[in-house]
Amino acid sequence: MAGGDGGRGVTEHIVRAGPGLRLALSIQRVSFCLRWEQLFGLAARRNPRRAFLFVSRVLGKHLAMPPHKLLAAAKLLALEYTGQEGAADYLRLLESETSFPELTARLAAGRTPVAAAERTLFIGFAETATGLGQALADNFRGEIAYAHTTRVVRPGVPALKFTEEHSHASEHYLYLDSIAAFMAACDRVAFIDDELTTGRTALAGIRALNAAYGLRRFLIFSLLDWRSTAARQAQAELAAELGVEITAVSLLQGDFREIGPEPGTDAGAAAMAEAATGAAAGEKTAMPEDFRRSAGGSYETLDLSALSLAGGRTPLAGEALAARPESCRRAAAILADALPAAPEPTLYVGTGELIYAPLMCAGYLGGGDFHSTTQSPIVPLAGSAIESGVWFDPPDTYSRAGYLYNVPGGHYRRAVIFSEKSLTRPEGLGQLASYLRRQGVGRVTAALL
Repeated sequence: MAGGDGGRGVTEHIVRAGPGLRLALSIQRVSFCLRWEQLFGLAARRNPRRAFLFVSRVLGKHLAMPPHKLLAAAKLLALEYTGQEGAADYLRLLESETSFPELTARLAAGRTPVAAAERTLFIGFAETATGLGQALADNFRGEIAYAHTTRVVRPGVPALKFTEEHSHASEHYLYLDSIAAFMAACDRVAFIDDELTTGRTALAGIRALNAAYGLRRFLIFSLLDWRSTAARQAQAELAAELGVEITAVSLLQGDFREIGPEPGTDAGAAAMAEAATGAAAGEKTAMPEDFRRSAGGSYETLDLSALSLAGGRTPLAGEALAARPESCRRAAAILADALPAAPEPTLYVGTGELIYAPLMCAGYLGGGDFHSTTQSPIVPLAGSAIESGVWFDPPDTYSRAGYLYNVPGGHYRRAVIFSEKSLTRPEGLGQLASYLRRQGVGRVTAALL
């Protein structure tokens, strides 16, 4: 199926990330009359493979946002595939407030049925798209399951493994043994990512799943599709080689090229050159503040692990997936009893691969923004999508680093950090708590899922 009443014609844009980086964008298609600025901004990052990052405005990963934005974006992506009506209602939610309980009830009522003949496994890519992946899967019901790839290594547990070539953390593991019966009768797999640049990660996943299970039908969902003609040809060649069907679905399609710094911006260009090689930037203002190895600050702890919300790494089949929003609502009620009654600006922070459950809890609690930590080493620059940040020891046992970006000083009065109890590193949470207190947060609570 295909949907979307997107814009027609190619449009050209110059996007800046501070003084040291410019990209020329050619936008070929945008669905539902979306503006590209609603979906992403641009930042510089310290990665020798690619020195820039498209920073999503709807994922809740690098930028804080109202939690309902992710659910609205996931619904739009689902509608782009199913061709159903109603996109205008969700398009408005990218710019306006809403009742989160009413939104989740409406989404649940509008789930698209999936019959046994099209039994589908939805897979979100870690770490960025674990929340988007589960939110997209939750737009369907019936013969479905959801899992996300992970960086967690489980010794002795069978896993499919494939790599993400341009990433700072490239290994993907996928654990599917617990749904072996589902996989034996599975008809298709839907991969979900925030963007496609080369598409190689999804193609590697397709090759692995075809070899392991003989699957022949694949979907690739992404918010942004930047693939070149050669990358699209690689998809067609793999489909022909394996004898499989591969369909790509996105909200935006285009391409880009780096055109370098503007004239007279030597300092910005130097910072970008260091970023491109992965070297430490020469100026302190071009680096996240370093809280690593510090003693860290205090925080309260609330143990919610009995609710078993940290799902996805272990697959969730249809009924368990459909029940997850209600479980998050119950967790939010417990949190509400533990937090001060007086309304205060609140930041809710997921950690690593843990995005969906914290975002849902934040939405049910209402009145706050959602954000999550990342392993992505971004160079904060004035005028880019990322202007400030903190670097701390990983908040979990599988991440290589911990970063959080764009927390304004004096805005939030309390923060709730969500972490997986079995994988938490308290020193990382303490350092993050110390930074948040420095930014004016008076009360920090760690909710262990």
